[in-house]
Amino acid sequence: MDNVIIWKSPTPRVRSLSIIAKYGHKMVQRSYRKKEQTSTLREDAIGAIEIEYVLDDESYKNHIKTRVLTPTRNSRNPTQKRFPYKAKTTWGRYLNPKDSIPKNSFKAFYINTNNPKKVIASETVKQASVNYVSSRFHKIKSEDFGAYWVGKFTYEKEMTMHFIISQGWSKTRIIVDGMVIYEGEHKGNVDFTFKKGTHKIEVEYINNWHTTDFLLSIKAKIKQYSIEDAKKLIHQYPKAKMMYAGAYESKNKDQTITLQLAKSKDPILLVLGSARSINWIIKNPHNVKIAGIIYNANNRGGDIKGEFPEKTKVLAVKAHFSYYTLKSSCSCHGMTFHCENQAGLKTITNLEYLFGKKVFGWSAKYSAATLLVPSQLITSTRRTKLAEEEALLTKQQTTCNKKSHPDFERIFE
Repeated sequence: MDNVIIWKSPTPRVRSLSIIAKYGHKMVQRSYRKKEQTSTLREDAIGAIEIEYVLDDESYKNHIKTRVLTPTRNSRNPTQKRFPYKAKTTWGRYLNPKDSIPKNSFKAFYINTNNPKKVIASETVKQASVNYVSSRFHKIKSEDFGAYWVGKFTYEKEMTMHFIISQGWSKTRIIVDGMVIYEGEHKGNVDFTFKKGTHKIEVEYINNWHTTDFLLSIKAKIKQYSIEDAKKLIHQYPKAKMMYAGAYESKNKDQTITLQLAKSKDPILLVLGSARSINWIIKNPHNVKIAGIIYNANNRGGDIKGEFPEKTKVLAVKAHFSYYTLKSSCSCHGMTFHCENQAGLKTITNLEYLFGKKVFGWSAKYSAATLLVPSQLITSTRRTKLAEEEALLTKQQTTCNKKSHPDFERIFE
């Protein structure tokens, strides 16, 4: 079951309490009219609650074994079916009746889900992906956006491939040779073994939010490395300068961010961090020597391509680092001193502690299409400035706490 809250020892007599959303998350649409303009608000709501309680752990174990699970609506696996299973029909019947399918790429069909049989736009793409807000893509409102991708892909031998689905508030179905291998919401992944030959891959996508964010990667399994492996690589190149490039997300429809490497006489180590899956493209016009590339493997749908030798070590590291700013925006409200991001010096210190090497260059934005690497150098002067900014935040927090928690004896002084 999705959406389960387990409350341990709520009272001395009740050991365990589970709160479960009966029908899963339900999207509620509300509209209002003001000055002849209609706006729509979609929100997450829970329609009903089931409460289960037991008196001891043994009773709870027996309850788990015998209870009947109610299929959830709009859950991560709304069909509750075992994959793969044969699709009754696919969107291609309506959107691609002539069965026009490219080889080793996708033909994309974009629709408004309020009128799904009308194709608004179509194109051939290398990867099934889309990324936009509001109505900026073919004037389709983001919350009404739907897409169908279809392609024929040839494998020279039997291969197990990893389908990695990165998406926001939406749902996706993936069909291979008429068999549904995945259906779900939010992020997901599934392995599928292709036999030697040509296979038809179909992707059906329905968005349900004011932003549209989707990326499907089909790739051989990537080996994930530890931080210790990354440190070993870094220590092999003591003279290499560590450059960090990061973003929360890509600004491009194809989820790419292009890194333009600035001239450097020293070799560099690239460390790339992101919150969402990003396809990094490296441009190296000055033929800078790249000792290694390290990126976070949290979002495995991303990829690294560009102008660097094949022998370059590229490590997907199992660690969380997705910084995109050195500025912290803070405010004092009531009893809370809240900061949107941590102080810049802490960010630099965290990276240096993680990899055991000083950060030499920094390039980052919340949403980016391109980044110059580095966009700024982390010099001693810059570190001093960051330390001053951090000290100011600490002072502001102290002042905020004094206002929020006045002393009873000195409140009138």
